[in-house]
Amino acid sequence: MACSLGGSLATSFGRIKKGECGIGNISRFDTSPFISSIGAELPPGLDLAKYGDHKRVDNLAMLAAREAFLNAGLGPASFDSARAAVCFVGSSGEFLEVEERVARAMKGDMVLAPKSLHDPASATALIARELGLRGSRATVVTACSSGLMAVGQGVEWIRQGMADLVVTGGADLISRMVYSGFHSLKILSKRPCAPFDSGREGITLGEGAGVMILEPESHAKRRGANWDIEIAGHGSSCVSTHMTTPDVSGVAWARPMELALKDAGVAPDEIGYINAHGAATRLSDIAEAMAIKKVFGKAAANIPVSSVKSMIGHCLFAAGSVELVITALALKEGVLPPTINLENPDSQCPLNHIVGAAIETDIDYALCNSFGFGGSSASVALGKRGL
Repeated sequence: MACSLGGSLATSFGRIKKGECGIGNISRFDTSPFISSIGAELPPGLDLAKYGDHKRVDNLAMLAAREAFLNAGLGPASFDSARAAVCFVGSSGEFLEVEERVARAMKGDMVLAPKSLHDPASATALIARELGLRGSRATVVTACSSGLMAVGQGVEWIRQGMADLVVTGGADLISRMVYSGFHSLKILSKRPCAPFDSGREGITLGEGAGVMILEPESHAKRRGANWDIEIAGHGSSCVSTHMTTPDVSGVAWARPMELALKDAGVAPDEIGYINAHGAATRLSDIAEAMAIKKVFGKAAANIPVSSVKSMIGHCLFAAGSVELVITALALKEGVLPPTINLENPDSQCPLNHIVGAAIETDIDYALCNSFGFGGSSASVALGKRGL
């Protein structure tokens, strides 16, 4: 895993537990034309070039995939490559190279682009090739919900007997083009985003990568793997009332949570933590709060909720991937990350917010939400091993 707070799983989550902010001024391009100048860029000095002559976002994906493989104790002899699959997200990160080459071409420098420049599935292909995975392969592009959608697809491959191992995740980077798109929507925050705060101004863009290894229990036991967290259930839906404006009643976003709980066979009051999508726009936070109230009823008052976007920004297509890894670690370690920058909770978002500092607690289940433009939404329920 990598994000603005670190280039590894341990460093990133260690700083997230402390409630540190990884948001600062954008250094990659001139932000003077935009309403904001901030973002959550990767740490300086993170060497992505060592993974080869590929797009930077693909190298970022490889960084996270190799770390996940190492943490899972995987090697060439520990799985059947023909039954090892990849379900990864597409990304907007390739715009970085496009922008650079257009700028150079305008100066008369017609440089060759990487062969993968315009291939939205290039990260998926690179991971499969480098890690020796010859099974099913898919690239998911459903905006901000892509990461959790990819997990759901991986789970179904395993349930259907199509794979013994699935590498799933996402990676994304901030480009000027994407930044300008959010600027045009007038939803970029001038200060570090403040999910669920009454004075919230909008989104802070971030970048990062998160990768998880999925496998059936029988396969994990056969290779002697150690694991602590399981995918208990997943759910998704697409109820679009508007391309960018959510349904503030919460009905649409309640659906994936309901499906995830049903798939997991878990009652609402068994969920001990919700990693909210928490994008910090005026309407999306209200819509999510209403959805949580609809699904969890009276139990919502007791379930801790937080948005790590307040620390690492909105990691675009990779948001769900990064945040599901964080949710899994929170469940494993019993340390629930906070929402920082939350000074005056919005009365229209009446949830049990984890404000400012992490809390330590022993819980059995957690839920992670991701909601995207166009109505695409997904939730994944995680549980401790053996429940």
